[in-house]
Amino acid sequence: MPVFDGCPNLRGTYANDASAVLPATVDVRSRLTDVLGTLAHATGLNSPAEWKQSWPVIPDGVSVVTIGQTSESLTLSFQGAAGDAVRWDFRRHRVRLSEKRVDDLFACRTLYAEPSLRFFAEPESHGSKSVIAIEGGGTFVVMLRSVDGSLVVNVRSDSAIVTSFALGSGYRVRNVWYRYPAVEPRSTISR
Repeated sequence: MPVFDGCPNLRGTYANDASAVLPATVDVRSRLTDVLGTLAHATGLNSPAEWKQSWPVIPDGVSVVTIGQTSESLTLSFQGAAGDAVRWDFRRHRVRLSEKRVDDLFACRTLYAEPSLRFFAEPESHGSKSVIAIEGGGTFVVMLRSVDGSLVVNVRSDSAIVTSFALGSGYRVRNVWYRYPAVEPRSTISR
């Protein structure tokens, strides 16, 4: 499958409803707009609010999501049932000391021997420090392309606690995987 400078080729149009969710017992929303919408309401240092930014609201009634991509950018396009359209533009992370914001960045890496794209905005992040323990963690969203052309989205939550006494330490991981089938685009959303 073609890649862009280490990033997966995600270009295409995908159904908004997941065709599969793993683990199947997970009680979560499986619409792609719901999963991506968590990025707009992210918390923590990489959130839009932290950088005094806001993202356009995804319209109601979205049935497909279109992804445009170059080696340096990613565009998510949403068209609502009423014909209203919204775009979210992301840019590839490059080390710059003069960043004005980071909530619109993505980075690419290899995950499970496949190229993947991770958004910097985290739907949730937390941390605390006390005399007894240090705790921290967060949730991040990663996209890959399946061999059948589907979009695969991984939402991973990590949480770790390290205690200063013999009370014990812990690490928790929760992975949820979604598969969104590729579909033929119904209309073109203009730039």
